[in-house]
This record gives sequence, C-alpha cells and structure tokens, in this order.
Amino acid sequence: MVNVQPCVKYESKLDISNIKEVKMDKTENGVKRSKYFPQFTASMGVEGLIHVIDYFNKNATTLNFTIAEKWSNFDEVLDSVAESKWTARITNIAPQARTENCLKSEIKWLIGSYTESDNPRDVLIEYLKGPSCKKPFSKSPQEHADRMEVLIWTANRRDETAPDYRRF
Repeated sequence: MVNVQPCVKYESKLDISNIKEVKMDKTENGVKRSKYFPQFTASMGVEGLIHVIDYFNKNATTLNFTIAEKWSNFDEVLDSVAESKWTARITNIAPQARTENCLKSEIKWLIGSYTESDNPRDVLIEYLKGPSCKKPFSKSPQEHADRMEVLIWTANRRDETAPDYRRF
C-alpha cells in the first residue's frame, strides 16, 4: 500500500500574516464599499485555499455580492496557476447555469484538485488517529483541541458530511 500524506497536517504551515490581499469594491445606492480578500497561492495548500474561500464568502456577503458577482470575482482571489485551473474548468459553464449550487460544486472541485488524493477525507481521518496528532507537550489542551477541531472540520467539509457553518 502506498503511503499517502494527508492534505492538511497537525502542524499548520499556513502563515496568514504573509498572505497577499486583493481589494474589491462594490457601489450600491451611491455608496462605495471595499473589502480586502486574501489571495490563494499553491504553497498555502488546502488549508490556505479553504481559508481564502471562507474569507471570500464572508466578504462577498458583506459587500452584498450577487451570485453573478461571486462568479465573476472569485478568480481574483486565486494566483495565476489556480486561476488558470479555475478558468479552464468553468469556461464552458453557460451564464444561466452559474447558480449558487454550481459555484459551490466548482469550488469543491477546486479544493479537491489540491488534495493530491482520490480519498482525502479517509486519508485525513486515518492521519488523525495516528501518532502525528497526539497532543504535543508544548501545546495547551485548548490549543490541541482547537487544532483537532480544525482538522476534523476540514476532513468532514471535504465530502460535506458535516454542516457547513461558513455558507455563501
């Protein structure tokens, strides 16, 4: 059996202090509002992509983006490589088919394209059971519990087996 690594590990490599941001504006009823959105790069891995997607959804809601605006602005939060993948994937989706559910499905595909496994949820669950996820002496019980919660939430989110509290 080939040893497949999980798409997210206990020791996070995501450093949100160094994430590039892009500014998006929306003018509504003569009022211009702006938000800064983190931008994904492949070096951030799946954890970074999920972070970027969550902030995109949060900021898109704050700016009151329509579903069409979400479709037209999502590529702005992707680096050139991820944007190329995304564009190639969605190019042939007709405008009338670009619904909220379709966007969620395509974003799920994008996450899957960065997991490097056919069954990332199962791989991550097995990883969670192993010695790599035992509480390190240097971590407080709360820090360990918080990290484990993120890992479990990530595993479940991948196949939508748990409620998604960070909705569009």
